[in-house]
Amino acid sequence: MDPDSGTKDTDREIERIEEFIRSYDDQDIEFRPDPSSYEQTDVAKTLSVLMIDYKKLKRGLRNGSVSKEAFLRKRTSLIDDLELLISQAKALYIIHDGSQRIKKLKECEEKLRESQEDNWKLSQQLLEYKNRLGIPKE
Repeated sequence: MDPDSGTKDTDREIERIEEFIRSYDDQDIEFRPDPSSYEQTDVAKTLSVLMIDYKKLKRGLRNGSVSKEAFLRKRTSLIDDLELLISQAKALYIIHDGSQRIKKLKECEEKLRESQEDNWKLSQQLLEYKNRLGIPKE
């Protein structure tokens, strides 16, 4: 028991959960359940909902809409549930490195840059053709 909070949550457990949530928010990790697996999709969905609930609870404590006592009571339950679901998600191989999103984003950014360059070149060609034909600029 943590003597300061009156809960069984240890600082380390809380730190692990918050780091996990941060990693998800920063897209360092992502959930990729097999859509044909009810168990995987259910674990991923439930884990996402609990992470949102945890963030809402922390926000409630900060803005005063949740008392410290209620926060500590609810946090204990959420931490326990989150730890269990994170373990299940790992066992089911739902959690993946989010670097795939980063790679995909970089590929998309490169395609966008190439498209913008092509667009500029085509715009210049169009202006040149309009000038040759004597078509006034708009």
